[in-house]
Amino acid sequence: MTDTPIRRRRPSLASSLARVRRLPAWSALAAGLLAGGLCGGAYGLLTPPVYTATSYVVAVPTDKAASEAARGFAQAYGRVATQLAVLGDAQVWAGVPVRTLRD
Repeated sequence: MTDTPIRRRRPSLASSLARVRRLPAWSALAAGLLAGGLCGGAYGLLTPPVYTATSYVVAVPTDKAASEAARGFAQAYGRVATQLAVLGDAQVWAGVPVRTLRD
């Protein structure tokens, strides 16, 4: 019996490349999909959700209405959108302070 340990040969770079060349062509696509899915899932779980929205209101008078009516509608919308009753509901859904919504 000998006390000499058995040496294992490391695979050479050429044999590793040959092994990669034997893989099917679609394996790179599968590996990319798997890596992208794992990275995207980790990003989705680790990043806090942030929602933003922008809205615009255009008030245009009809042919029979005066142009002052459109300005009145726009001013009324601006007053209603910043009222506490509207911002209070928006605060509950958005989870941010009213001051942030008002700004």
